[in-house]
Amino acid sequence: ARNFPALINNTTIDYFARWPQQALYAVAEHFISRFKLISDEYKNNIIEHMAMVHESTNFYCDIYMEKMRRKAYATPKNYLDFIHTFIYLYKQKKEDLSKQAERLNVGIIRIDEASILIQEMDKQLEIQRKELAIKTKKCDDLLTEITTLTAKQTERKSRALEKKQLVDEQLIIIEKEKHDAESQLEEAMPALLEAQQGLDTLKAADITEMRSFANPVDTLRLIGYCMLIYLGHPSISWKDVRAVMADMKFITNLKTRDPDLFTSKQAVQLKIYLKKLEEKLDSNHIYSLLEKSERNIKLVQLMINVSRVGGSLLKFIHAIDNYMDKYRETKPKKDRLLSIQNDYENNLLEINRLENSIEKLTNILNDFRKRFNIAMEDKLKFQNETDIAIRRRTAAEKLLNGFKSEILRWKNELYSMKQYENELIGNCLLSSAFLAYCSPFSYEIRQELLYNQWKNNLNDKNILLTKNFHIQNFLSSNIEISEWISQGLPADEFSIQNGILTLQTNRFPFCIDPQLQCLLWIQQREKKANLKILSMHDRDFLKHLELAIKYGYPVLFKDVDEYIDPIILDILSKNIQGDSTHQYVKLGDKYVDIDKNFRMYLTCRLSNPILSTLHFSYSKVINYTVTLKGLEEQLLSSLVKIERRELEEMRETLIQEIFENQQQQKLLEDSLLRELTTSTGNILDNTELIETLENTKTKVNEVIQALNLGERTRQDIEKLRDTYRLAARRGAVLYFSLVQMSIINSMYQYSLNSFLTVFEYSVKSSQTNIKLNKRLQSIINTLTYQIYCYGTTGMFEKHKLLYSFIITIQIELDQQIINYNQIDFFLKGNLSLDKSLTIKSKPIFNWLTYDAWHHCLYLTKNFPEKFQNLLINIQENYHEWKQWIEYDQPENSLLPKPYNDILNNFERLMLLRCFCQNRIIFAINNYVTKIMGEKYIIPPTIYFDSIFEQSTSQIPIIFILSPGSDPTNDIQKLSERKNHIRKINIENGITGNDEQKSLRILAMGQGQEKFALQALHTAQYQGTWLLLQNCHLLLPFLNELEKELEISTKSHVIILNYSN
Repeated sequence: ARNFPALINNTTIDYFARWPQQALYAVAEHFISRFKLISDEYKNNIIEHMAMVHESTNFYCDIYMEKMRRKAYATPKNYLDFIHTFIYLYKQKKEDLSKQAERLNVGIIRIDEASILIQEMDKQLEIQRKELAIKTKKCDDLLTEITTLTAKQTERKSRALEKKQLVDEQLIIIEKEKHDAESQLEEAMPALLEAQQGLDTLKAADITEMRSFANPVDTLRLIGYCMLIYLGHPSISWKDVRAVMADMKFITNLKTRDPDLFTSKQAVQLKIYLKKLEEKLDSNHIYSLLEKSERNIKLVQLMINVSRVGGSLLKFIHAIDNYMDKYRETKPKKDRLLSIQNDYENNLLEINRLENSIEKLTNILNDFRKRFNIAMEDKLKFQNETDIAIRRRTAAEKLLNGFKSEILRWKNELYSMKQYENELIGNCLLSSAFLAYCSPFSYEIRQELLYNQWKNNLNDKNILLTKNFHIQNFLSSNIEISEWISQGLPADEFSIQNGILTLQTNRFPFCIDPQLQCLLWIQQREKKANLKILSMHDRDFLKHLELAIKYGYPVLFKDVDEYIDPIILDILSKNIQGDSTHQYVKLGDKYVDIDKNFRMYLTCRLSNPILSTLHFSYSKVINYTVTLKGLEEQLLSSLVKIERRELEEMRETLIQEIFENQQQQKLLEDSLLRELTTSTGNILDNTELIETLENTKTKVNEVIQALNLGERTRQDIEKLRDTYRLAARRGAVLYFSLVQMSIINSMYQYSLNSFLTVFEYSVKSSQTNIKLNKRLQSIINTLTYQIYCYGTTGMFEKHKLLYSFIITIQIELDQQIINYNQIDFFLKGNLSLDKSLTIKSKPIFNWLTYDAWHHCLYLTKNFPEKFQNLLINIQENYHEWKQWIEYDQPENSLLPKPYNDILNNFERLMLLRCFCQNRIIFAINNYVTKIMGEKYIIPPTIYFDSIFEQSTSQIPIIFILSPGSDPTNDIQKLSERKNHIRKINIENGITGNDEQKSLRILAMGQGQEKFALQALHTAQYQGTWLLLQNCHLLLPFLNELEKELEISTKSHVIILNYSN
């Protein structure tokens, strides 16, 4: 208006301030008074609370701006959203409670009906069981008789069968044994027959000649003895031999004598004399090693040489001996064969007797079975009636036993629902306020608003609220939260709140996401829904957005800055037109049909974007900035994945399994209740339903056991992971030390991804040790110094000591060595200083300044543990205090007693701040050195080679230069060391020569964007370097350059940005 006075002269200017309290009351009263579900006694308190919520949010917006330098707005749109969300949430929760309570009641009634039926069926079953017992006894008696007779019949059939089997076996044995015996004897018969035929060749003269010998040779004598033994002669002598041979039938007697009459004793005698004979014939044992048959032939030959008749008789005797050997082998078989034949005949008689007995028993059994069948038919008919009753009774008992725990749980839930219904107003008010107002704030302010300001106001107005109320428990569930965590959302409370805000807001979310946590989560969550990731810098983003709106694809706009293209404002504000059957929305100059599944997300990488009320009115601004606890968990996961990969993989798998089991448990429990409540007819007759209920209940118990086991395993894993928490905690503290530097200079921005890269590099490069505590200390030391080096690389020299100081105090804060009150005093001093204080508060010594004295007063009042007697000590030892203050380097001098011994390093800084503020810089140097070490006050020398190693083809190097500095020569030398010489043509003002090193230099200015992109593409294609100078002259071009780098895979780009 000052620049353009015509605005005042030609227009009427209306200033719209914040809605006054009366307006807030009126708007809330308009909606709440018409809401019939709430009792009138609560409505006035609800209206007052709603107004209070809006006003307190405005107050905390100012505090947020003052403390965090971040803007947040509580617009009238937020207030209307608060009211509408409360009405919708209360109605929805009340309906859900009513439906669930009705289902639980029906389930409980069904189980109670089964309990009553059990009592009635028990009485009926008692009568039926008695009648059934009589019928059963009658059947049992008949069955006993049948069983006894059947047993006898079976036993006799078995015996008959056994006898038949035995007879068959005996018949086979008889035939076989008879055949074997005859076969063995037949083997000896040819030799015997041949010997007998040999006897036919003997003449009477030969016999007479042999008999005529009065005293024959031993061999003939022994042959004669053998003849006597074979013929069974009682005495053995040559006289007897001559007598036997004198018989005219001597040869006939030998031939016709039955060998089977030859006794074993005679066979032994025969062998004795035969052996003596053989020894006489073969006295030199020439033939002793031959086979028996061959030896016999030789011996017969020898005998023939002595006497022809003796040879024939010896051959006959050998045949008889051989036959007798075979006969002795077959004799036992013949004896056994005779015994078997006798048994065989007896068994045949026994079989005939058993078959006659079996026939009689069969006739008796048939009669008993007819009587039994008649009795059994009567019993089964009655048994079926009884079984139906028993089945119903069993089904009812199964229901009662199986649902005993469920009934208890359902009754407890019903009771809790009644209590919950009374607390529903307070819960919905707090949750609605959270959804409407809390999204842009930090975790601390959210907690202050929710659980101090708003919750206390509800208590003051006697609006009931659930004890230990938590937003995530009311607006979400463990199953849903587990799903989010498995999709990559950090598990801390702040991130869970953001997940609720993102998914349950009635506006599209605008997520302040400098660490890209929201982006990664949404990508994973919406991956299966064909998520489209767009940028408003894309030339064709409207085409993709139109298709997504039409076909219901989710859209994520990334890298949205303070400017939102007005072309999407109708979509952002959900300005949907049409009716329930056909809805459309305006996109640019045309209307597009909108699918009900369409979702849109906007993410901003700026850590502190300057947002207007337009952003807060059209979208739900959500602060996704990482918290210390959330980052600690992320770093712990990264650290454990490096140190004990299998443990982290087991944990991730377990998280997924727990989520799936929780989901399955919920589905099964809902299915259990649904099947029970929706069944028709008599539930006890529906065996299929009862089996389904039993199976479902069994599965529920299995899932619960799996969940309990999973929870125990998770706790064990968490214990193991917690051993690495110290290093993860240090990493989180160091990251927030880096983030705080953006307050000093907005240029100091550090992405979480880059920090994670340094974190992982530090862990991997730290010294290994088998002892965990030493390994952790090594990681902490390496990590701390690497992050220090990483931060100081991009800082001005004047800020590097401050960065070291911030790291130090953040570490001591985390270790609870110091606190925020001490830091506030050190930074601000005694804020209550007032020059108009009374004379009593003036310094007691002239050498003490007014400020120093009042700083000491503040110390004694606010830090009495160490400084309670400070003023008394100064009065009593004023010479020592005066001397210490006047030292050239009081920070390096001993404090007056006892403070030199009792103060820690930071408390010494506080004391020095009171008296010698001009020495604070030097004292900070000492403080950092004592706590961290000297290397933290000597920034590392920056080498171009090390800078090069930290960059990639997608990570450019940006130089922020002071006037007069120019690293171009150093960059040229670096490129000479890192690249080969190659020929490059001069293009569009790009410096070069016919044989130039692989570095292109382009000074940016108006109209150079096109040439810069051409040079970039050429460098990407050739694998050369590109140096862009004076980039601060074309800052908007850097967005386009960033997009080019994101899709590139080959180039290595160095950007040189001149700025003051």
